[in-house]
Amino acid sequence: ANDYFQYCNNRAQANKSLQAKIDSNEQCRAYLKIFQEKTGGLSLNGFLTKPIQRVTRYPLLIEKVLKHTLANHPDYQSLKQALECARQLNERINKQISDQENSLRLDWLHLHLSFGSDENPSDRYILDELIKFNSFNRYNVQRKLILHGLLMKVPSGKELLGFLFNDFLLFSTIKSSSTNWQTQIFELKSALQLKLYRLPLFLTDIIIANESLNDQLSFSITTKIHEKPFVLKSQQTNVR
Repeated sequence: ANDYFQYCNNRAQANKSLQAKIDSNEQCRAYLKIFQEKTGGLSLNGFLTKPIQRVTRYPLLIEKVLKHTLANHPDYQSLKQALECARQLNERINKQISDQENSLRLDWLHLHLSFGSDENPSDRYILDELIKFNSFNRYNVQRKLILHGLLMKVPSGKELLGFLFNDFLLFSTIKSSSTNWQTQIFELKSALQLKLYRLPLFLTDIIIANESLNDQLSFSITTKIHEKPFVLKSQQTNVR
């Protein structure tokens, strides 16, 4: 069972590694094309995903069988137990995959984010000691990246990349062009480099996070440390 969960954990990274090999190696592409022709059109990635996909279908299949099984049938209780086990298994798989993806993203941020902020370059020395992204936070809970997205500071129009964690909110600038950041962020061989814009805002220090009445994409943040509201505009409402 542990080997299977390890396989599930590594699938996302394995898929990225395989795609990187396909993109960079013509011989590999040619071989995989022959492979796909001989397997009825199913790609290597498709084969590697099947062990996970198959297990996720078990709850639906068992549920259908249970629906057409009489309550007094000898197999009824066993089917109910099997359904519960299948659901628990899927929940565990999903959690482990989610935790693994979160861990990889935190490691990526630690490598690609420069801690010397625009407001104060000396912040680098403070944050190097205080923030290890892939670790437990001060509440002794594993740090999780909840949401990230491109934001614009109002009224300057400065573009910032925001990262919302389960304990703080962090803003960074993008050292290179921001037009293709979505295709590079969290990628294994990404050249994307970020720079801390300001000290992170701990969620416990945020007093107000208001939406703008005039603009659904704009919102302001007031903290215990900074009395002046920090006004931002997002490109999408879900980022706001």
